[in-house]
Amino acid sequence: MSADIRERDEREWFWTAVVAGILALFCYFFSAVFHVFPWAFGRVLFYAFGPSLALAAFAVGFLLREEGRWRPFFATGVLFICVAGIAVNMMAVIQDSNFTMMAESINEAESESTRNMLKEILWGINWVQLSFDIVFDIWIAGGTFFLALGALRYLRQRLVGISGMAIGAMALGVNFATLPHPPAEAGLFDPGPLVATWMGVFLGLTIIRNRPGQAA
Repeated sequence: MSADIRERDEREWFWTAVVAGILALFCYFFSAVFHVFPWAFGRVLFYAFGPSLALAAFAVGFLLREEGRWRPFFATGVLFICVAGIAVNMMAVIQDSNFTMMAESINEAESESTRNMLKEILWGINWVQLSFDIVFDIWIAGGTFFLALGALRYLRQRLVGISGMAIGAMALGVNFATLPHPPAEAGLFDPGPLVATWMGVFLGLTIIRNRPGQAA
């Protein structure tokens, strides 16, 4: 591979990480945390979060490889984040489809008893998407822990590493403590914003180290 092609590929992966990472953070915070947009747009963000998260993780993995830091903990963390992206996308589609289609059936029901029965069915099948939410939480928390462990082990970033390991372990602990209910459904705090904030810091530091034209 020529130097020009390699440089072009590195630049493309760099901007993929930047765009996908920013998009993933935007989609998460403005579809799951801050409900400031109409649902027609919020649905798009909700659906786009998982793919953008997985793409950002994949691109960050390439940047780490180009730094010569594609080591076991980083590779495991990237894998976990990619799986988390798939899981949350499945959760989003199942949740939105269930609520949309069941709402139509409820509105079209001819009697109050039928509507009540359909509402009970809706809240029953809602546990399917809540279970996928737990799957996402487990994989994203594990990914956070391993990326943080890699930052501590391979980059000697103590603050980033220790804080990320603590956040990842806490998120796992909270989810296991409230099984089979997600933490928010069980009345505990949602560790998601902390995880997302740490991910944003890790992404930012990786991007800074890999700016085009800058030596690793």
